Amino acid sequence: MPYGASKAGLLNLTKTIARSFGGEGIIAIGIAPGFVRTEMAEDFIRAKGKDAAVGDIPIGEMVEPSEVAELVCFALRPDQRSLSGATLDINGASYVR
Repeated sequence: MPYGASKAGLLNLTKTIARSFGGEGIIAIGIAPGFVRTEMAEDFIRAKGKDAAVGDIPIGEMVEPSEVAELVCFALRPDQRSLSGATLDINGASYVR
């Protein structure tokens, strides 16, 4: 519950910042990654197996850190300012809004 509540709070804060400060040129975008292939994810795979790690991910693979980096770079381009207030999911369709 604490993890879910904190994530919801961050997404709500992102929307509030976007609405409250957009007129001042401040952009706020939420990036919501799913299971990212990090050292922690590799530890999980070693302990529980790959099937347990990707079982709830329809595309069958975790998000690569480079994918998250590319999305962040795209979202922060000056010509993407209309994304302000949005939450961008990057999770292999494991969570669909």
